[in-house]
Amino acid sequence: MNVRLLLLVIAGICLQVEGCRDKRRNCSRLWCRFYNHVKRDCERTCGNCKNPPTTQPPTTTKKPTTTTTTTTTTTTTTASPFDTWTPCSKPCGGGTRYRIPRCPSNNVNTCPKEYGDCNTHNCLLKSCSGQNRRRYGTNSECCKINTNDRCGRQTQFVRRIIGGVEATQHQWPWMVRIERKRKNQIVTLCGGTLVQQRWVLTAGHCFCTSGSCRVSGIRSEFQMIVAFGTNQQRVIGVQDVKFPRGYNYPANDIALVQLKTDVQYSEFTLPACLPQGEQTPDDKSCYITGWGTTQAGSQTPSATLQEAKIRNLPFDACFTAYKNKQFGRFLNKDQMKCAGILNGGRDSCLGDSGGPLICQRCSSCNWFVSGITSLGPTNCGAPRQPAIYTNVVNYESWIRSHVTPLQSGSFRCN
Repeated sequence: MNVRLLLLVIAGICLQVEGCRDKRRNCSRLWCRFYNHVKRDCERTCGNCKNPPTTQPPTTTKKPTTTTTTTTTTTTTTASPFDTWTPCSKPCGGGTRYRIPRCPSNNVNTCPKEYGDCNTHNCLLKSCSGQNRRRYGTNSECCKINTNDRCGRQTQFVRRIIGGVEATQHQWPWMVRIERKRKNQIVTLCGGTLVQQRWVLTAGHCFCTSGSCRVSGIRSEFQMIVAFGTNQQRVIGVQDVKFPRGYNYPANDIALVQLKTDVQYSEFTLPACLPQGEQTPDDKSCYITGWGTTQAGSQTPSATLQEAKIRNLPFDACFTAYKNKQFGRFLNKDQMKCAGILNGGRDSCLGDSGGPLICQRCSSCNWFVSGITSLGPTNCGAPRQPAIYTNVVNYESWIRSHVTPLQSGSFRCN
């Protein structure tokens, strides 16, 4: 290649790179992988500059030999910082996949996986025969109510939580609203789950952040609104609150509230089941319910009970999202569950704490408390920031030391 042609090629490449600039001053590579507008406005920082065109100089022939030599300029392509996505865990109905950054170490602390939703389209419609009915919120799975258990039964099967919808009257007959009386004002503080006539399961941080809570203060300041599913209500005072050994929020974030009087069971007031050893597998769909805010940043609770469908996720998805946060050192796979929608838009939020992550059993339509809303991002519903729930099955022996449940035996998912 002659010198003049080579200089022209180099000049063309330099012009391409020089024309690639960031359109904003506060560009950071940290946000390039999460937000499309950052990729667009921060081309140079995110490494999205267009590659220079491939240049093919003319073929030259050396004399006096008859051998022909061709010289080609190679196009340089910016390699993706990630490996390709793994196959989706489910063919339909919402699954999970991940990819790993290309880095020298396979240590998850330095090379965390990036998780994402996949195959979120509905599965094919399936009819349910006999006494079977469709699982709540699906059109492709059938189940049967276990009438031997009085717990976890809904009287109706019909269709704010961030991204949720208003629950149908009497839809969740075990829901309890926890309110706090202070300075002649009553504030909705948390949710809870009726698990026995005089016992409500909730989060420990609804009352205090360590095991040294003053129970006398709780008795005077807190009251339970047993909501009977949605709007029918009965106010009941607090007799006592039990915390597990080693409670120090967010570790062991669970509490049992003893009511002053029994709740009378009826068609519209029933307890939820305890797990009885059942572990919810990854990608199983469950529901969160509560009276919390319906917009991130809002301080106003919802006037009506809200519900939202989310998925159980690999715990590593929460570890990746929160390992560098203030509470990252408290993350514990046995004590906690990870659940949400990785694309964002549906989530628990302020005021939903203590409410249930409620799931239908693998073997029946009956509902059990799989998790308790514990903690999550301040910008509720943000992508790739699922919430963390207390893993109830890990505390079942402690619960049963105080509460005699309505069901016996054990369950598991095949």
